[in-house]
Amino acid sequence: MIFFLQRDNNPLRKEAFTASFLGKLHPARLSHLHQGSNYLARLLNESLACQPVAGEVLLIGLTESGIVPSFLMYMEACRLAVPCRWICSTRRSCASGIVFQETHSHSPNHTLPIPQCRFAEFAEIWIVEDEITTGSTVKNLLRQIKGHVPAEIFRIFSLVDFRSEKQQKEFFHPPNENKKAHLFHTAVSFSEIEGDAPEHGNNFEPQNTQAVCYPDAVLQKSAAECGLRSHRSHRIPVNGCADGTLLVIGETVRTAAHLVAAGMFRSFQHITLSPWLVDDVSIKSRISLHKDHYLYNKQESQGPVYLLHDPTDHATGNAIKKQLEEQGIPVQQLNVL
Repeated sequence: MIFFLQRDNNPLRKEAFTASFLGKLHPARLSHLHQGSNYLARLLNESLACQPVAGEVLLIGLTESGIVPSFLMYMEACRLAVPCRWICSTRRSCASGIVFQETHSHSPNHTLPIPQCRFAEFAEIWIVEDEITTGSTVKNLLRQIKGHVPAEIFRIFSLVDFRSEKQQKEFFHPPNENKKAHLFHTAVSFSEIEGDAPEHGNNFEPQNTQAVCYPDAVLQKSAAECGLRSHRSHRIPVNGCADGTLLVIGETVRTAAHLVAAGMFRSFQHITLSPWLVDDVSIKSRISLHKDHYLYNKQESQGPVYLLHDPTDHATGNAIKKQLEEQGIPVQQLNVL
C-alpha cells in the first residue's frame, strides 16, 4: 500500500510519499517487503531488457528513505546473479568519502562512504530512490561520482517520479556526456496527471503481489553488506523477540530490513526524521522524539517492542527509549551482531 502525505515545516517540499514496505507509518512485515520487491523487479526487468548488464555494479541507496528500496533492489540483483555491491549514503559527519547535497532536505549533506580508488572496479552505477522530486539530488551525486568512476552505464530507479516534463527533459543534458548511457526507470510518474497525487495512488498498486523467496546465499550476501557475521547471526533475548516489533533509529533500518527478510523478526518500524502532518487517515498519531525523530501510529506497535540503533546513536537511543516509556511503550534495547 502507498500513502501520500503532507510535509510539516518544509516549504520546498509539501507533498510526500511513502509505502508500506518502508516501515515509516506502520510496522513493515515480510509481505510488505515482497510487495516492494515486486515493484523493483518490474523496474529492473524493464531496464535489463533495454540494456544488459555490462559488468560489476555499484548499487547506491540514498539515506534514509532510499535504504530499504536499495536493499530490495540488491536482493533482486543477487537473485538474478548480477555481480553487485551495495552501499548507502550517510549523513554522519564523521564519515569520509564523496560528498554531495540533497538541497531540498531537512538534512541536506550526504557522504558516499567508499574509498575512491575502488570506483574503477565498477562497470555500472545504479541509484535507487523511493521518490524523485526534482532530480537535483541524483544529478548532484552523479556529478560527484563521474569524477572518480570510469563506468559508462548509469541506471536510476525510483518508485515515484514527481518531476515536471521540463525537469525530465533537462535531466540528461550535461556537457561531454555523449559516451555515457543513462537509463531512468520509475513505477509511476505524475508529470502529466492533474489534481492531487493522493487521488491517483491506485495507479501505483500492482495487480498481483507474489511472495519472494530469499535464498540463503542471497541473505548471506545481504548480511555481509549490513556488517553482520551471518544472516542468522544476531543477539536476541530467549523469550521470542521475533514476535515483537523492532523499532529502528536512523540508518540502521538497513539491518532491520535484512532481519525481517531473513525471518528473524516479524516486523520493523522506522523511527524516522521525516516530519509529516497528522491527517487522521494514514497518520492517526505522531510522537515527536529526541533530535527531530518521529514515531507514527504508535497504536500499531505490538509488544514486545525492541529498539535497534547504531552504536554511534547510543545517546539518541537512550533518550528515545526514555521518551517512549514515558508514552507508555515499554522498550528493550537490542544489539545485533
